[in-house]
Amino acid sequence: MHELLTLSASEIAERIRDGSISSEEAVRAHVARAQRENPRLNAIVADRFERALEEARLFDRARAEDPAATERLRFGGVPFTVKETIDLEGAPNTQGTLHRKGSVATEDASTVARLKAAGAIPIGTTNVSEWAMWFECDNLIYGETKNPYDVSRTAGGSSGGEGAIIGAGASPMGLGSDVGGSIRIPASFCGVFGHKPTNRVVPLTGHYPFYPATRERYRGASYPFTTQGMLTRRARDLWPVLETIWGEDGVDEETNKTGFVDRLRARSRDGGFDRPESFWKNKNVFLMPRPKMTWIPRVDDDAASAVNLAAEALANLGARVDEFRADALKAAFDIWAALMKTVEGPSLAVTMGGGERAPNVAREFANLAVGRARYTLPTLFICAAEAAAPKGARLAKLVSEARRVLSELETALGEDGVLLLPPHPRAAPKLGATVFRPLDFAMTGVFNVLETPATVAPVRLNDSGLPLGVQIVAARGCDHLTIGAALALEHVGKTWAPS
Repeated sequence: MHELLTLSASEIAERIRDGSISSEEAVRAHVARAQRENPRLNAIVADRFERALEEARLFDRARAEDPAATERLRFGGVPFTVKETIDLEGAPNTQGTLHRKGSVATEDASTVARLKAAGAIPIGTTNVSEWAMWFECDNLIYGETKNPYDVSRTAGGSSGGEGAIIGAGASPMGLGSDVGGSIRIPASFCGVFGHKPTNRVVPLTGHYPFYPATRERYRGASYPFTTQGMLTRRARDLWPVLETIWGEDGVDEETNKTGFVDRLRARSRDGGFDRPESFWKNKNVFLMPRPKMTWIPRVDDDAASAVNLAAEALANLGARVDEFRADALKAAFDIWAALMKTVEGPSLAVTMGGGERAPNVAREFANLAVGRARYTLPTLFICAAEAAAPKGARLAKLVSEARRVLSELETALGEDGVLLLPPHPRAAPKLGATVFRPLDFAMTGVFNVLETPATVAPVRLNDSGLPLGVQIVAARGCDHLTIGAALALEHVGKTWAPS
């Protein structure tokens, strides 16, 4: 059964359809790996192993009785995992904060419901950072998640539980979310694929705090920069999962407001982007191996080399490769902070206080110092930093700069170009070390507020055996290009399956 733990979700589904394996065998193999790996990783925080096995047996029974009905299911009988901030009925949705301890989802998020409707079977929910607002998974409910390649290092965040469990081979695919790199950083640190879709392509319904009862709060200028997306073991699954979860759901009225879902549906009909031997000929690839960004230290040699290797692979497939201006994203962090400030609605501090009043940050730092913590240190840092966020003329100037940067980027990329750059300045840091370089996430975060699609693909391991990935960015509505580049890198052997 070890081979099952290296296959894509799509390949597992194909084997279930042709009778080579049963759904129960597929689920059991992944559950067994999770039971072996999770004690050292702390990635799955609420399992549904027995229930998943029962659902797999029910699927196999239904398939035996009516093969035609299950044939149509894209992920029939395939296991998957879900980030804890995304509602899975009956599972906790605490957001990793003590102030929601005991909270349980009463229904499925739209993305979860759509994967279930496609036949997929959830085996558990995975760890997050507190309020999903840090690029390392550690919180006062579940504790810290560790990297499957080196347990002394972080798995990233906030979808770090997903990155770790998929990187350990215990799940072929999972749902995550991203507001500053929360899918892409764990994907890079854990050696898996991750995709942040173009904004407003996938509905947020069922991702805290967007629910049917609160949808009136999240329209227009109140709509967050958060996007739901996926992490996968193999590149082959990125597009099928995206196709399964995108589009209007009758609740999130912003979904497809820009028309990008319609554009991507047309790409599905066109096909061809997953044939890298022909698709990349004469397409444009820009690279930025060492972007110069204010507040962010120099990208190390390992991270830069992954970008160069990816560019070389695409050049060998016929792409035109050129360097992009290294300082084009110089104000990345300031742009992210400024545009996050433009979202109308309660601040993180007020949210932390239960939606009515912000906590006394000084008092909470004191509580932390004497061992009576009610919040994690990163959350308090973010809460304190909100007060220093740009405002007035400075805010207006940065909003204008964001528009200029987006225009420059999309003019260069057009509808047949991608930008390659690191998702992080280095490989996975030691546990707890992210607080010493808190702004490194800006290398991914800037693309959340620019609303462009971005995919991370694993490229190689460094000399310490840690994964190194490349971040692939395209113009809005061109998710097929970033995913197509990831497929190309896998096709030419520039990626690997988790061990």
